[in-house]
Amino acid sequence: MFLILLTVLWSLEAKLVLVQAITRHGDRGPLLKIPGLTPYGEIEQLTILGMKQQISLGKMLRDHYGGSDGIIPQKFNTSLVYARASLFNRTFLSAYSLLNGLFPNQGTPNNMQVIPIQEEAKQDEYVMRGFDVCQTCNDNYAQYKKSSEYQQLNQSLTDSFAFVSEKLNYTVNMDNLEHVWDAMFIETIHGNLSEDLIPHMKKFEEVVELTRIHYFEGDNNEWAKAANGISFREFFFDNVEQSPKNNYRFKLYSGHDSTILSVMRTLGYDIRVTPYYAAIILIELHEDEQISRSNKKKDPYRYFRFFYQPDEQSARDGQLWEPFWPVQCGKQNNKKYAINNNININDDQNITKFNCPLETLQKGTKSIIFPHKYELDYFREKICVQVEYFVPPQKIKYNGIHPHILYPFMSIFAIISFGSAIIIVMVVFHMIWTRRKRLAQQNVGVNNFVYEQFAAGTIEEPQ
Repeated sequence: MFLILLTVLWSLEAKLVLVQAITRHGDRGPLLKIPGLTPYGEIEQLTILGMKQQISLGKMLRDHYGGSDGIIPQKFNTSLVYARASLFNRTFLSAYSLLNGLFPNQGTPNNMQVIPIQEEAKQDEYVMRGFDVCQTCNDNYAQYKKSSEYQQLNQSLTDSFAFVSEKLNYTVNMDNLEHVWDAMFIETIHGNLSEDLIPHMKKFEEVVELTRIHYFEGDNNEWAKAANGISFREFFFDNVEQSPKNNYRFKLYSGHDSTILSVMRTLGYDIRVTPYYAAIILIELHEDEQISRSNKKKDPYRYFRFFYQPDEQSARDGQLWEPFWPVQCGKQNNKKYAINNNININDDQNITKFNCPLETLQKGTKSIIFPHKYELDYFREKICVQVEYFVPPQKIKYNGIHPHILYPFMSIFAIISFGSAIIIVMVVFHMIWTRRKRLAQQNVGVNNFVYEQFAAGTIEEPQ
């Protein structure tokens, strides 16, 4: 009985304070119009199916995190809910659809639910697409394309390239392979791809997955810092600092499959399959007052839990979000990372083994994050080495010197300059005062001389 009571009291002390959701957009049209294929939906745009997927995902999130005592409010509140999307129509519409599933219409005029969604210009989109705008990431992949492995993959598709190119009347090669596979894959979803192309589409998919592993080099610190240096700072540092201006309970980041791949691989999850439409990463932040008191600390003990779901359909089928253990949290059971398919987000008994302390994660990501929040120009120039067509028209060049190295010298220079100015003013004032004193003394001397001459009769009194 005592043990049950202790368990209840312990659970009352722990509370969920923030949920961050990083999602892939819903079903869309192909990225490129390929002759010989009938595109489903508009090029690059979200489809009706994609909207439904996101609405369904929003409803599932509401079922889990909503309710009268849930972290997600009953009604949308701009001070508690934050949404951000990359600068693409499909991610904006996906975010809007998810949020409408999360906050169904509640009597607004004309059944219209208006929800603000934030965005950044493409050249500043380091949270959702740092890997895309940074030349550092592209250079790593360019080196891989020169490798013998890449050339062998190219050779392995020679027959498929020839067959598909003739069938579609469109030249297919390694440079456009991903876009061609994407268009063929979308055709299979909607049952439009001819039977003789399906085996070649599967071969293309295998090669795309293999090459993507080398593009998203999460264990490469240089790559990880360029791709996720700013996003990880936002997820694990900025967002956890609660204040009157930062009191969010739910933060949504609507991105792409590449966004999911970049984050997951940097966290140490050995993901080798492209995340499907409406895939999601959930990052929960918890606080536990009981542990804080037992450790005699004033601030609450805080920890993260990480979950991943590769597609929305699996969640609807009952395979709810699975926990995973980021490599930055240290080893778990002597493994680099741990994923347990028998545990899901509702498994209260076993889920505690995936509690990752905030301090541990922050320490583990220290070598990745870019700490200087407002020095984007330096990040573009030296860490990211921004892709040329993304570079803003005006940018600051530091010529290899980090601006923060200069700050102490600038402060010393300012103090010396201020002190010098005061000294100069004092010297000038002293010179003026000395001169006036000397002139006053000279005038007194002249007056005394005239009086003495007058008294001696040498000077006559004027008539």
